[in-house]
Amino acid sequence: MNELIKISENIQLNSQAVDARELWYTLESKKDFSEWIKNKVINSNLFIEGEDYCLLPQIGEQKNRGGHNKIDYALTLNTAKQVALMENTAKGKEIRQYFINCEQKLKAYMQLPNFNNPIEAARAWADEVEKKQGLQAIVELQQSELKEAAPKVEYHDKVLANKGVYTVTQIAKTFGLSANRLNQILEDLKIQYKNRETWVLYQKYQGMGYTTTNTHLYTNEYGQDKKSMLTVWTEQGRRFIYIQLTEYFKTHPLKQQ
Repeated sequence: MNELIKISENIQLNSQAVDARELWYTLESKKDFSEWIKNKVINSNLFIEGEDYCLLPQIGEQKNRGGHNKIDYALTLNTAKQVALMENTAKGKEIRQYFINCEQKLKAYMQLPNFNNPIEAARAWADEVEKKQGLQAIVELQQSELKEAAPKVEYHDKVLANKGVYTVTQIAKTFGLSANRLNQILEDLKIQYKNRETWVLYQKYQGMGYTTTNTHLYTNEYGQDKKSMLTVWTEQGRRFIYIQLTEYFKTHPLKQQ
């Protein structure tokens, strides 16, 4: 399928979006862009700024005809489809169908789940991460091991070969959290507690296959032989955390960051 209009992720709108000026040009509108965007979007009472469209940041000094600064906008894909249909032209219908086809291809690729169902969403999330990461996990040293300054090469040889397990840091990044914050939440939920320098599950959750522990032998910078315990989460444990956090953020929305 030939690309009529570039579709990209827009951080401000948290959605796929298109450049409004590029849409206007492709629609072959006879109106000036500033008039077109005001009539079709800004003053139409159909769209909300910040949700359906937003200003694009200016890069350098951009001058339009007459010496005025050029103002550009981003439109969500849904907004772009509606605007294309509002043109009531063959070109508008063609572009709207193009957007629909792009969405269908994306949905077929992503196999989007029903996000209103936490269980289904958790499974789909885990499956998607598995595809992208190929079930290969990277296990990192916890704070105690970092202080001991164990050699990275030895750590990679002994630990990183273990597939299908995940550090709390990896899982936390998926939610935009730090490892410390995720550990704190799991502690608040009475899922784990700290025994010396190692996080341990409460008895209620032990024996359920959520975590596993690896013994890591290494030589520190002083030439001393050391042993540390690495607690990592299994695939089943990762899904368990996802479900717990989904429920947690329903009542603690301000603590997600």
